[in-house]
Amino acid sequence: MRPRWCGTPPTGRATYTAQLRAHGEDVPVTAELVDGELLVDFDGEPVRGIAPGQAVVLYDGTRVVGSATIATTQRARADAARA
Repeated sequence: MRPRWCGTPPTGRATYTAQLRAHGEDVPVTAELVDGELLVDFDGEPVRGIAPGQAVVLYDGTRVVGSATIATTQRARADAARA
């Protein structure tokens, strides 16, 4: 599924925090829009329990930047997700 943006989609790689669960903690991520798909790399500690069908919400401070439904995951550079 294509990401949904709150405003103009970002260009290039950028750092955000992401939330994967409704009451989950924010985790630092690096995200990039590539050919209409959102690639999200989780920085720092590996994140467990990421599964296709979950939502990922990107934040810049307290402001929601965008969201997407996770389509695939892979173990690389800690963890990564494609939405």
